[in-house]
Amino acid sequence: MSVRNETTVELKPVTRICGDIQPPGSKSLTNRALIVASVASGSSRIEGALVSEDTEVMIESLRRAGVKIEVSGGGTILDVEPISIDQESSARQDAGTPVELFIANSGTSVRFLAAMLSVVGGHYRLSGVPRMHQRPIGDLVEALKPLVSGQIVAESEGGCPPVTIESSGWKGEATSVGGGVSSQYLSGLMMAGGAKMEATTICIDGELVSKPYVKMT
Repeated sequence: MSVRNETTVELKPVTRICGDIQPPGSKSLTNRALIVASVASGSSRIEGALVSEDTEVMIESLRRAGVKIEVSGGGTILDVEPISIDQESSARQDAGTPVELFIANSGTSVRFLAAMLSVVGGHYRLSGVPRMHQRPIGDLVEALKPLVSGQIVAESEGGCPPVTIESSGWKGEATSVGGGVSSQYLSGLMMAGGAKMEATTICIDGELVSKPYVKMT
C-alpha cells in the first residue's frame, strides 16, 4: 500500500491590488535626450534612462565624437557634458581619417547621429551589423545635403549605411523631407537644427506619419 502526501492551495479572489512599480526607461526618449544634451549649452543629467543595446551604442558613439558622458545608477543616470559646435575636439582634428562609430542595428542611433554630427562637424563613418546596412537612410542623407558644408554619403546600395560624413557644419538654412518616410528623419533634423544659433526651416512633403514621435521630439 502506498501513501501519497498532497498539498492543497486555496485561491481566493481579490478585488483590488495596490503597489508601486518602476517601469524601465524608454529607448526613444533616452536616445533623444542624449542627442539634445550633447549639443546643449550646458551640462545635463538624464534620469530614468533605459539600459539597452541601442542606448549603449549611442553613448559609446557620442563619447568617440567628443561628448563626455558619466554613467551611474546601474546605467539609469547619465551626466552629459556637451560638445561645442565651435570646439576642436581630438575626434575631429584629422580630416583624413574618419572616426569609426559602430551603431550595431540601432536605427535611432544612426539617424540621429548622422544629423547631429553633420551640424557639429568633423569626419565620421557610421556602420553596423549587416542588417543595418540594409536599412534605408537615403531620404535623411538627401535632406541633409542642402544644409551640410561638406559631404554626406550613404555607401550601400539603395541609400543604406554605412554613412560617411565630412562636414564643417551647416551652411544651408532650409531643407525638406518626406512626411511619409520614417519620423526619425524629421526628428534627427529637428534636434540637429536646434543646435544652431540661426533658424533652420524644414518643409514636410506630404502627410506626416508617426506624429506622436515627432511631438515627443
